[in-house]
Amino acid sequence: MNSSTSHETVKTSSTQRYEGLDAFRGFAAFGVVWLHTFLAGTVSFANPNDLSSQSNVWIRLRDFSLPLIVMSSFFVLTISMLRKPDSEFSNFFTTRFKRLCIPLFIWTSVYCLLTAFAIPAILGLDSFGPLPSIDTFIGGYKHLWFLQFIFLGSLIVYPVLCWLRNKSEPERVKIAVLLFLAAAVYIIVFKLLIQPINLHNLFPFKPSDNLIRFIVQSSKYTFFIPIAVGLALLSNEINSLFKRNIFRVCSLAAVLFSLILHLTLEYIAITAAMYGIAVFIAALQPWKRIPFRLVYISAAYSYGTYILHFFLCEALEVLVSIGKHELNTAALFSISILFYVTSFGVAFLLRKIIPMDWFIPLIPIRLKRSEGNANP
Repeated sequence: MNSSTSHETVKTSSTQRYEGLDAFRGFAAFGVVWLHTFLAGTVSFANPNDLSSQSNVWIRLRDFSLPLIVMSSFFVLTISMLRKPDSEFSNFFTTRFKRLCIPLFIWTSVYCLLTAFAIPAILGLDSFGPLPSIDTFIGGYKHLWFLQFIFLGSLIVYPVLCWLRNKSEPERVKIAVLLFLAAAVYIIVFKLLIQPINLHNLFPFKPSDNLIRFIVQSSKYTFFIPIAVGLALLSNEINSLFKRNIFRVCSLAAVLFSLILHLTLEYIAITAAMYGIAVFIAALQPWKRIPFRLVYISAAYSYGTYILHFFLCEALEVLVSIGKHELNTAALFSISILFYVTSFGVAFLLRKIIPMDWFIPLIPIRLKRSEGNANP
């Protein structure tokens, strides 16, 4: 890469600090905890969809959560890669493997051992549960599919981002439009061709439920990767637009409109995607830094919270199944807050004991406000 290209890359890469993304990560993590708590607390219902419309509204309010987390990961990755034209794949792979794959293996093992031995012992069962199959560690234990998804997704987009370093600003704008079109085509192909496939028929062996869950969830959220990369390529244009008050107002109006659409229409995936994208774009505007440092600490520990909260959700599911309790929405929401605070606190303590990303990975969040680096 010649010097003129390097200079242009630095010049055209966004240098704005996205306070909104930093702050919203913690709220998005709570949205995931809230969903899993709700599902665990309604396990005694034959069909959770039979719950009141009020319950469904509460659940739909948090439907931006995982799309925002996915888009944040690939948006920040793209911005970072475009700022570092000389980064090597070996360093990139090592860092990502340490922060995503090793925690996946460690915590999948812990969850599987808990399921196989601890839970049967607590319930007083005569025999232990089955040991996990090898393919469980490919996709991760239940909710941990997300770590593998982010890892593999980053490896796939890496060569694309390396190629984009040499592109000028006008070229990046055109590529961003193509990425948005590719996302639209993907969602059509997913609905018509991918989603109807019986995945069990594709394997010469009987796959575990965890592997199937990983494939299903990954295929669903792949849609947001080109959206995030495309928005990152347009970051300079987006930053310029947000300097106008009218665009800020329109971005918030888009969130409100997409939310109303999502709440009033019968549930379809496209309204949830629109809602998630709208919230993400609104989070890109120059928010003032929140004076409460805990907001940013919780965002930095959002991966740890995500990993650990499922222990509590599974315990709740066991208790509800045994007692046949029916918890209302208010009780479940209160429990989800307790689960969020507890899992965040435990993640914080474990990180202090073993301060390594391969154990409890941290998201790079600027915890202190530095002079001259504030959002406009």
